[in-house]
Amino acid sequence: MAGKQLGRPTSKENWVKKNAVLMEMGSNFRIRLTSQSPVFYVKAICPFPDGSDRKSTGIYSKEPDAVDRVFKLCLHLDDNPNALADLKRAAEKPGYTGWRALSLELETHLRKLEIQDTHPDYWRHSRALALFTGSVSPLKIEQWVESSGENSRERTRRLVTCNRLIEIGVDLDRNWMDRIKSCNKYSPSKAIEPRTLPSDRQVEAFIDRLENRSWQVVFGYIATWGLRNHEVFRLHSLPDEEGLIEISDNSKTGFHVVAPAHPKWIERWNLRNFKLPGHNPEASHVVLGKAVSKYMQRHRPLALWREEPKTYDLRHAWAARVHTHPDYSHIDVAVAAEMMGHAEKVHKATYLRWTKKEDLKRRLRQKLAA
Repeated sequence: MAGKQLGRPTSKENWVKKNAVLMEMGSNFRIRLTSQSPVFYVKAICPFPDGSDRKSTGIYSKEPDAVDRVFKLCLHLDDNPNALADLKRAAEKPGYTGWRALSLELETHLRKLEIQDTHPDYWRHSRALALFTGSVSPLKIEQWVESSGENSRERTRRLVTCNRLIEIGVDLDRNWMDRIKSCNKYSPSKAIEPRTLPSDRQVEAFIDRLENRSWQVVFGYIATWGLRNHEVFRLHSLPDEEGLIEISDNSKTGFHVVAPAHPKWIERWNLRNFKLPGHNPEASHVVLGKAVSKYMQRHRPLALWREEPKTYDLRHAWAARVHTHPDYSHIDVAVAAEMMGHAEKVHKATYLRWTKKEDLKRRLRQKLAA
C-alpha cells in the first residue's frame, strides 16, 4: 500500500521548525517521523548511552500537542540521555510501589522549596529511587549511598539527597550519616584537574573562526566576561560605557555585575548589537548550559589550546587574566569572586589553582611597587 500515511500529519512544517530551533540551541536530538509508523522517534546526533542513534518516543503524531511534547522530550534528553530508557523500565514495573510514592513525595517537597530547575542531582536521584523494588526501608537507601564510589562527588551528592529525604520523614540513622560524611574525603577543588588555559590569541582565533554569528556572540560573552554557559541567556543589561554588564536574578547565583577582561573584545565581536541563538527562555540553567557545551563539542577542532577543549576553559582564562594582567592589578580576590558569582573561598580553592606561579609573583611585585 505505497503512499499510505499511517496517521502522519499532513505537513512537516511544525516539527521541521522545531528541529531548526533544536539545532540553534545546540541540542543533540532531532524529531523524526516516517511513513512506516505513526509514532514520532528521536534521532541522536551523538549516540545514546547504549550506542543506538534513534529511539521511539511512543508519542503518536495525531495526539494533541504531539510535536510540542516531542520537542520538550528532546530538551529533557539533553539533560538526561537515559530518560527514555528510564521511562521504559518504569513502565515495565507493575503497580504503584512504595518507592514511586516516596519519589513523588520527594519531588513535591523540592517544588515547595522552589528547587526545580536547579540542583539536577535531586531529580536524578528521585528517578533512581522510583525504580527500586521491594518495601521502602532506610537500609536500602544506605546501601544505595554506599554503592557509590568512595570519596566521590556522587557519594557527596547522595548524602545531600538523604538530607532532603529526612526532611520528608525518612528515618535514616544519624550515626550512619555522620560516619559516612566523616569518611568521605571528596573535595571539589582537588577533584578538578588543572587545565591548560587558552592564551588571548588562542581565544581570539577560536571565536573569530565561528561562522554562526549568534554562537560567536555566546562564546564572545563567555570569554570577555568569564560567564557560566547559561548566563549569556540571562543578561539583565548590555555593556555600558565602561563595559560592565549585569546578570539577572534568574541565574545560578543571582544578580551580579561583571567587568570585561579585555574591553577591546566588545568591539571585536560587536557584543552590543546581536541576536542570541534560538532558545527557550523558560529552559533550565542545565539545559541552556548543555546546549552551549554541545556546540563547543562540535567545533572543538577550532579550539587549539588542548586536545579536549571545554567551554569553561574560557571562564577560567578570564579568572586567570583578571589576576595576572597589569590592567586589573587593582582587583582583589573578593571582587573577582563576586563578579564570577561565587564565594571567595571557592575562588581561591578552584580558580587560582590554574594561575601560573610566575604570574602571581608578578602581580604581587606590582602591588608592592605601587
